[in-house]
Amino acid sequence: MFPWEGAIPYTIMFGFFTICGGAVSGIHYWSNGNKRDRFSMDQWDRQHFERDYRLTGLYRGQADNVKAPESFATSGFRKLQKEPRWW
Repeated sequence: MFPWEGAIPYTIMFGFFTICGGAVSGIHYWSNGNKRDRFSMDQWDRQHFERDYRLTGLYRGQADNVKAPESFATSGFRKLQKEPRWW
């Protein structure tokens, strides 16, 4: 015998967890520019994220324009930081 009285609440809980997980995953995918997450990013990737953000306004966006916009010439990506010293 299967206790059907207990199956109904578990089915409801499973359904809500599935719907909420799918909604959170969809919102995350949508906010990431309709692209999947990137893993194992190094400094080179982060530098290109900054460049793409300055060109398009999106961290995952890419532009195919031949000339960069005027604002790209004055918005440098290098931050003011102390150089590491060997002594």
